[in-house]
Amino acid sequence: MWPLILSLVVVGLILILVEVFIPGMIVGIAGFAALVTATVLCYIHYGADVGNKLLIGELILATIFVAWWLKYLPKSPIARRWTLNETVSSTTPVAPPDRPATHLVHKSGRALTQLRPAGLALVDDRRLDVVTAGEMIEAGEDLVITKVEGNRIVVKRSAPVFPITT
Repeated sequence: MWPLILSLVVVGLILILVEVFIPGMIVGIAGFAALVTATVLCYIHYGADVGNKLLIGELILATIFVAWWLKYLPKSPIARRWTLNETVSSTTPVAPPDRPATHLVHKSGRALTQLRPAGLALVDDRRLDVVTAGEMIEAGEDLVITKVEGNRIVVKRSAPVFPITT
């Protein structure tokens, strides 16, 4: 039984170490389950004294591993590939926030797709995501921007669907 217990401890430690490099918790949980199983088997087959010694040994190994993890791993070549080492100084220019497209109000354009009620339009040679107030506009129809609310650009037909002729 002792070889099985030692095998479970070794496999559990290896799985927990693999969890460091392949996150997702499944491998780590399997490793933890292997360590718990080894400890329970040790208590059942060898008694409380040997079970306590194994449990204390596992706790000592866990403490050593966490100390190593915190002290040495951040400086290792593996961790340096995974971390960002650049700093942002106060003199680094910051991009201005996006300004609302209010300058587009009353501009004319053409629907590139059907607007039911949302779609794409071409205004000043720019493709824009637009929305109507509820009406459907066919692709190719002329339209005009009526208002801009944040990132929402509202359009309507610029000519009536059925023009009145006299």
